[in-house]
Amino acid sequence: MMSIKGKGRPARAGIVACLSTVAAVLLLSGAAQASSQDKFEKQFVSYLSEMGKVAASLEATPAGNAAFDQLGMDPARGTARARLEVKSMSSAELAVLRQAFSTIPGWRDQPDVLRKAVSGAVGKRGARRLKAVGPDCDPGPGTPLGITDFYIAAGVALGLEAVHEAIPDDILTSPAQIAAATAWGLAAGAALTLEGLNAVEAECNDAKLEDFIRTNLDAKVSSRVSQTTFNAFETKFDTFNTAFTTLSTLVNARLDVAVSTRASQVSLDSLTTFVNNRLDVAVSTRASQASVDALAATVDEQGALALRMAIEADLAKPDSHHVALFQLPAAQDGYLELTREIVVDTIARMQAAGQPVGNAAKHLASGDAAADGGAYKRAYDWYAKAYGAAAGPGGGPS
Repeated sequence: MMSIKGKGRPARAGIVACLSTVAAVLLLSGAAQASSQDKFEKQFVSYLSEMGKVAASLEATPAGNAAFDQLGMDPARGTARARLEVKSMSSAELAVLRQAFSTIPGWRDQPDVLRKAVSGAVGKRGARRLKAVGPDCDPGPGTPLGITDFYIAAGVALGLEAVHEAIPDDILTSPAQIAAATAWGLAAGAALTLEGLNAVEAECNDAKLEDFIRTNLDAKVSSRVSQTTFNAFETKFDTFNTAFTTLSTLVNARLDVAVSTRASQVSLDSLTTFVNNRLDVAVSTRASQASVDALAATVDEQGALALRMAIEADLAKPDSHHVALFQLPAAQDGYLELTREIVVDTIARMQAAGQPVGNAAKHLASGDAAADGGAYKRAYDWYAKAYGAAAGPGGGPS
């Protein structure tokens, strides 16, 4: 019996050692899983915060505010609640949320994707208000890539909607549902905002293009050859035709004798050809429509050049502006907008030629701000400084 008991002690010791090893493995596995869950929790909370920042930048604009109102969502409150839900989730709930988002490769990059898509929707000068869709409409900042920006945001929202739908709807997964739904709502609001901005921009630009075409076609017809000019030309042509008829009668009377006694049929044919050729030249080279159009274009170009030279001459004298029309906007029959175009063109041409332009861009921006505020004389002064910086000696004043 003693020998049997002695043999059993090593066996029991082996079993205990085996059980200890199993317990240690389970503890290590649980610790690793807990560490992984903690890492996912921090990543997802950061993800929600970044998505919320993108939504907040859009909600500050009229278009973004309207989009989130349409969705019935407050981005700031929704993001805060979702973050609290994630932080209070159990390991099982986090596992459900983690499994759902694992179906979207690169989900952590979605805030950056949306941020780039909406970056042009909120310009440095802010979103401008659209008064009406017409030739004077303001499309606002629009979207840098047009409808492509909307498609990018819509793609992000569609992926998050699929994640939300994939999470089972039960008590265990309720917090995960809230987090996923919030992420989808933030992306959907961005997509809806971009869709609206793109539609407004497209409609406004279409209206401007239609007005431009109508205005320029009217100018081509009404200003090139007026009815009065055409009537005067017709009167002169009638006079010429009468004189030609008289001359023809006289020639026929004189040639009746000349043909029978002085000239052969060959010489008569040569004379007829000569007269016809001369008449063709006389009629065709007087003033064709093409030559009239070319002359009118030359006059227009010379007039525009003269106006530009006058504006540039005034801009070059920053301490003695005397031309009020240059300081007033087009709404008051002035040329402030044309002045700005000349300054922008001068800066661009100098830069293209590799010449220094100093603080021209900074002064131009100050002029734009003053013009937006209705301070037109101040705006003109800033434009003059920008012009001086670009065209002045060595790049102009700083």
